[in-house]
Formats: sequence, C-alpha cells, structure tokens
Amino acid sequence: GGGAGACGGTSGTGGNGGKKGALGGKNGPDGARGPQGYPGKITTTVKNVDKYYVDMPAFAGLWDDSIESPAFPADVKAGVAPQVDFAKVEDTGMKADASFSGPVTEFNSGTGKYTLMLPEGWNVSEENGRAGSVNLTRIDDFWTIDEFDSYPALPDKVKSTVLGAADLRINAPKTALPRLYHRLGVEGPGKHEESTSLLLTIKDTSSNDIIKVILGKPRLSSASQSSPGLYVRKPDDEQSYLVDGVMDITAVKTDWIERSLFDIPKEAIKSVRIVHTDGDTFTLLKNEKGQEHFQLQNLPFGKKIAPEIIINKFGTILQDVQINGARSKEKLQAPEKTISAQIITFEAIIVDIVAFELDGIPYASFEFKFDDAFIPEAEQQFKADDVKASIENLNARTSNWWFEIQEFKYDELKKRSDNVIRDDSTNFVEQEVK
Repeated sequence: GGGAGACGGTSGTGGNGGKKGALGGKNGPDGARGPQGYPGKITTTVKNVDKYYVDMPAFAGLWDDSIESPAFPADVKAGVAPQVDFAKVEDTGMKADASFSGPVTEFNSGTGKYTLMLPEGWNVSEENGRAGSVNLTRIDDFWTIDEFDSYPALPDKVKSTVLGAADLRINAPKTALPRLYHRLGVEGPGKHEESTSLLLTIKDTSSNDIIKVILGKPRLSSASQSSPGLYVRKPDDEQSYLVDGVMDITAVKTDWIERSLFDIPKEAIKSVRIVHTDGDTFTLLKNEKGQEHFQLQNLPFGKKIAPEIIINKFGTILQDVQINGARSKEKLQAPEKTISAQIITFEAIIVDIVAFELDGIPYASFEFKFDDAFIPEAEQQFKADDVKASIENLNARTSNWWFEIQEFKYDELKKRSDNVIRDDSTNFVEQEVK
C-alpha cells in the first residue's frame, strides 16, 4: 500500500501489484492508497473578536458563520492539534499572535502561537473504568464539578487539561489491532478490570463534542525522558497514535478540587461542645491559652474524665480539615438525626458544625461567627478586624455546602458522653477506708 501523505498533503499513492510469476501466476493486486496526511499550518482569519470565541485549534477553525477558516479533513483525529497561527485579526487593530479578551475567560497557551477562549457552558469530562468519571462545566466564569453539585473546581487544572489536549501533536501511527490496545492503554475505560485508559471529552455550549479521545499510557521508550508523549485513540477509530505532549489528568473527583478547607490548630481551641438529637451532651474546655489539657464541664460526682489521649483529640476537629467532596444544601437534605457541635477559639471565633452520615458517607457543614465576649481581658492588642475578615473568607468558602469529611474527624464528632466519662474507682476506695 501507499505511504501516508505529507503534512497537509493528500493520501499517498497505492503501490504497484506484484508481477505474475514465470510459471503462470497472476499479477498481484495494486496496493491501497495510504491515509491522508494530517493538516499542516492553518491560517485563520478572525472577525469581531469581541463577539465570538476562539475554538480548539485541533479542529475546524472557529464555530461561527462570521468566522473564516478552511475546513479540516474529516479524518483528523480528536485531540491532535496541528499548529495554528492567527495571522490576521480584523476590526481590532491587534497584531498576529496577540492575546485578547472578550466576554469569556481567556486561556493562553503561553507559547505565543494561539489564544484559546472558552465560552460559558463548555464541559470537560474524564472517564476511567475503575475510578468512575468526573464532569466539569463552566458557569459564570467558574469551572465547577457536576458530581459535587457545581462545587468549584481547580481552575489551573482545567486550564492545563484543555491546553494540554490542544498541544498534542501526532508523532507516529501505532497499532490498529484491538487485541494489542491494552499494551498502549488505549482499549478504553471499563474494557477490563486492569484498564488504565481515560476517555477525555470536551464539549461546546451546545453539547457537541469538540474533543473525544482515549488517553493511554505514556511513551514506552527511553526517549520519553527528553520528549514526553502518550498513546491515544479516537473511540470510533481502530488506529492508535503516539502523540507528543503531556496530559496529567485523572478521573478521580478529589483531584479536581481544593481538598484543604481550613486549618485551625488545636492550641487555639478554648472549648468543644457536642450535642446529640437524643439530648446527650457534654462540653470540654480550657480556662486559659496554653493550658495543656481539656477539663470536662459539670463532671458528675463519682466520675472522672477519660484519658488525655482520648480527650485531646477533640481539639483537632478543626485542624487541617480535608474534604473528599461537597454537596449543595439546596439539593441534599440533612436527615432527622444529626450531631451538632460548637467549637470556640481563644480568638473569639465560634464554629457551629452540623454533621451526619448518609449512605456510609460522613458530611458536615461549618458556620463561622465572632463574639467579642470570648476575648480574654488580657488581650489588649487583640485585632478584631483581622479576625472578622478571616471569618468572612471562611464563610465564603463553606456557606451552603455539606462537605464530605474524613472518617476520623466524624468519629470525634459522633462520640457521646460515655466516651469521655469514666467511673472514678479511687473515690470508692476512699469511701471504703472511711
């Protein structure tokens, strides 16, 4: 068969068939034509930049009737971006390769080759056979995660994903045999238990696929250290490819959010009060900053507080709070039985917590308040304004959300009074002596 066409060229010419043999064999058939070459450098003219969006350079220019662009061949592989230069930008007075802003967020590759702008409503999704899937949507200039009720995603990670897909370049065609896909990791998510494939899909505002490509293993050679690459395949195409570029993404939802919610060290905690719906209640407190251990308020006669190793853990409830997800309070209703907690710091910050477990997942909400009645009299230089500003920032992050918290944090919140109180055997010994 013929070879592939050159960059931007037509398909290669078919090879000649073999000649008949001396003993009467027939001529062999002519070879098939080779595949069409992928597009070369495209010159794109953009009009009315303030009204339209620059699309993925891997595909047919810009998606608007007012935008002029040559059509790409139908067999261009998803996620493979030929080089695109914006040679002319009309009605703006801007030079080629210039960055510009419009009614949407600007993403610039940093290479000076093109500017990528994503309109509201674009969707990016990754799917993996073992880890499930994650879908991200751009709403009101923010990227959000659908599975977490539109909780904010990490903007830089989304940006690097989109630009990484746009920067992929074909290096060489690889196997087209399905039985060999697993070697390159391009079999597709869910094909077998050990599959590491990812399916990356980027959609426009009308839910049309702009990119849909299976991302496989990184380049399997020593050259990968100096020239990063990976194997890819379009889902409905048998041909796989080695492409140059980097795609550092996963289908793990927590990889797309800021997991660290806040961090209030245990030394800052003045008191912890836990209230259960059945009335079981207890309060742990410290009288002054620097006090090493909590005391139990209203300790019953004949009882003693549990060992310090148990009690001191209550001071860590607000320390390094990491989340595994989030749900909107508008969409997820708390069950009837919940746990309430109020934690007060030496800086007069009051943290109200509501926690519960649903389908085996622990959730909690956090509300921050300030009450100068809890400011110690000795704190003459106390900066209330700074504390109030910090509280405002905390509430901006946590308001109206149920957060999926770590199991060991919930274990502290759900403890009851009988977990912090013990029988005082020494008291009974004293009574016997008397």
